[in-house]
Amino acid sequence: MTDNPFDFDGAKNLPDRLLIDWFIDDHNYSRFLKSSRNVLLLGHRGCGKSMTLLYYSLPLEIKKQDTPLIEKDLSHVGVYVSCSTPLARRVDHDFFEDEKFSRAISEHYFVLSIAVAIAEHCEQIVEVFDPLSLEELRDELFYVFDDELPSDFSIFKCIKRALKKELRKTQEQFLSFENRSDFTFARTFYTLIVPFLGALRTTSALRETHFSLMIDDAQDLNDDQRLMLNSWLSYRDHSVFSFKVALATVVDFDRKTSTGGSIIEGHDYIAINLEQPFQNENSQFGMLARSIIEKRLKNIGVNATPDEFFEESPEFKAELEICWQEVVDNYIAANPGAERKQVNDYAYKQARALYFRKRSPKANRPIYSGLDTLIHLSSGVVRNLLLPCYWMYDDAVSKCPGEPVRKISPAIQADVIMRESEKLWSRVRDGLDREREDCTKEQAKLIFNLVSALGDYFRDRLFNHVSEPRIITFTISERTPEADNQLMPILGLMRKAQVMYRRSGPSKDAGRQEDYYTLNRLFWPARGLDPHGQHGRASIKASALLGSMLTGKFPSVAESDTQRGLFDE
Repeated sequence: MTDNPFDFDGAKNLPDRLLIDWFIDDHNYSRFLKSSRNVLLLGHRGCGKSMTLLYYSLPLEIKKQDTPLIEKDLSHVGVYVSCSTPLARRVDHDFFEDEKFSRAISEHYFVLSIAVAIAEHCEQIVEVFDPLSLEELRDELFYVFDDELPSDFSIFKCIKRALKKELRKTQEQFLSFENRSDFTFARTFYTLIVPFLGALRTTSALRETHFSLMIDDAQDLNDDQRLMLNSWLSYRDHSVFSFKVALATVVDFDRKTSTGGSIIEGHDYIAINLEQPFQNENSQFGMLARSIIEKRLKNIGVNATPDEFFEESPEFKAELEICWQEVVDNYIAANPGAERKQVNDYAYKQARALYFRKRSPKANRPIYSGLDTLIHLSSGVVRNLLLPCYWMYDDAVSKCPGEPVRKISPAIQADVIMRESEKLWSRVRDGLDREREDCTKEQAKLIFNLVSALGDYFRDRLFNHVSEPRIITFTISERTPEADNQLMPILGLMRKAQVMYRRSGPSKDAGRQEDYYTLNRLFWPARGLDPHGQHGRASIKASALLGSMLTGKFPSVAESDTQRGLFDE
């Protein structure tokens, strides 16, 4: 068990007890994830999709319910299936030209992984079945597996062994690259999973059970498997099972099915976006972040509030208050009849900008600290919030070995934040092609140029823009198919590497939805800039973004004549 309460490891690597202790239960998720509807959980890596599915899966539901197993509520059984394993995403189809064979082998591997998960989950509740039900189930499953299930082991252990034996034989058969015209051996969803679940429902213990097949990391499935999953989502009868699918939004969701149709939100599934629009520490994500920190502190016996534990630098706070008052005084002097809201709105936009503008170029970097700053630096992603907290806690333990950590000093916070910021710049400077197979050296150079140009642009904006200096997100205007063909693959790679995030919100044009982009806010401290953004977006023309990818720069915000040609302010 980890001793660091801010462990940011993947949910699948955490002990069950820690996952239960750390999870922030949201009754909205519970309502949907325990329903009979198909649900898509969407969000960037690290926003909590896997943890959410695991939290509502059968093994953790058993541990959460403080009752004997025989008395536990089994009206809903969540079966967790990870797609980030070779079993689910076999790539044999890449070697075969026959499309039918490719689809058959892809579905075969996928449904075997689902069936193994069902057997493993049911093995944990075998004692709720009476002997007669188990014997009847064994007879029923004979027709599903075309084989006699031995009675010397638990029936579910036998099923798991039979499935793994079948998988091994399948792999051996196709590694020989022999006959590929006969694929009658291949299991399908409707010949294996549907009758398997139907057989389980014949038992008295599971007669009223609804099975949620929780498919995690669906973006890792191969093309054939994604088409099949969409086809299963279009299955109309949800009386026995439904799907709960976690999908990273770094990959645009293809809604096509294997039969040439498509699935429709609201009709075939409902979508839950785990990335709420992020504007400030009082947003829905800001409140979630505070709850996460508070719960983890309580689990280690720390009674301090999150704001007390991650103390903000008193010097920074005092200097910011001076700037706030200066902005307020100047605005009231120029606008003596201004209402309090107008004054506060203006100070919100300008006070922090004034602080950064007044700093001497030779001054030390600002002391980045405080929970609000950590929330902003996370860019609205839970794992980005926990990562610096983890290293801050680790540094605090190292500085005072053997002593309990009651709070993290501003100095430790600032040191870790700066290290992580410089590390992020090093990643893009060294080239993302070194860590991503789908990124070429040329694309990595374009990405670095674009990040550098955007960094300079928002720095220019902070120091020179009159009305909205603290905006750090942008939309893309004047898009054309030709520009998108060049620009979108680069932005897609940046999103996969989590150096940029894409979200959607209402545009200024009659409430239409539009995409907006933001660099990972962890970039800003290394540049001595403000990670606290403000509500609003800059509009940058597609041609300007493409040009910056080649040159690494935009015209200065102060160059107003040029700016009007590239930016829609």
